[in-house]
Amino acid sequence: MNLSPVEIRALVHMVTKRTGTPIHDEDLEQDIALHALEALQRLPQITHPRALLMKIVRDSVRDYWRRRRSPDTWAGAGSRTSRSSRETPPSSTFAAAWNGKRCSAARTAPISPA
Repeated sequence: MNLSPVEIRALVHMVTKRTGTPIHDEDLEQDIALHALEALQRLPQITHPRALLMKIVRDSVRDYWRRRRSPDTWAGAGSRTSRSSRETPPSSTFAAAWNGKRCSAARTAPISPA
């Protein structure tokens, strides 16, 4: 596995480019290198080293953005996603509507003579 700072920086740039402005943070790069070294020591055999390093980079970038998120954002997220316990979950509402449409379509379908 190539743990050069240039390789790690390139992967961080590639991953963060999808979210907007690519970030350059040396602490993040060092954190990724540390996680990669720990993975090398922990895993007996690595068949796809670049894929492992990419996963470590993605997870570290997600953690980086989670740490940077403000507490105000956390408070707002709970109010949007919370539902009362008496509401029907969306999946069962969809299933009921789908079953109703299938049944009504079956009742109104013309029967062709054989």
